[in-house]
Amino acid sequence: MDHEGYTELDDVPNDSKTATFASLKLYCDSVRWDGVAFIFNPGKALDEQKVEAVIKFKETPGACQMFGCDMVPRNELVMELEPENNVRVRVGIKQPGLNAIPMQSTLDFSYKSKFPGAYTPDPHVRLMSEVL
Repeated sequence: MDHEGYTELDDVPNDSKTATFASLKLYCDSVRWDGVAFIFNPGKALDEQKVEAVIKFKETPGACQMFGCDMVPRNELVMELEPENNVRVRVGIKQPGLNAIPMQSTLDFSYKSKFPGAYTPDPHVRLMSEVL
């Protein structure tokens, strides 16, 4: 970043007390979502602009006994909305060979590579077109 702090930006008062980053862990009071945490990490003036939803699945039963708990990556579904529309599935697999060494592999779907040249409006344009 070009600025040491958020208050160093030209349009922000030096005495601003506005929060620039927050981390929220919320739970839904519902039987269907019982025990599922929804974690939000919004921020201002960060190094990158990114909007994504990450679903982390429960640990695979028996994986800790097989590999050791600290070595086993959790499976994840990542839906990236900005800056590009991508969907990734990160899965824990065993490395090829006779040794039981876990690793994470990614299955990746990118709209840009699947539909080259296709018009994909930004989220604000899509929202406005659906509202109108």
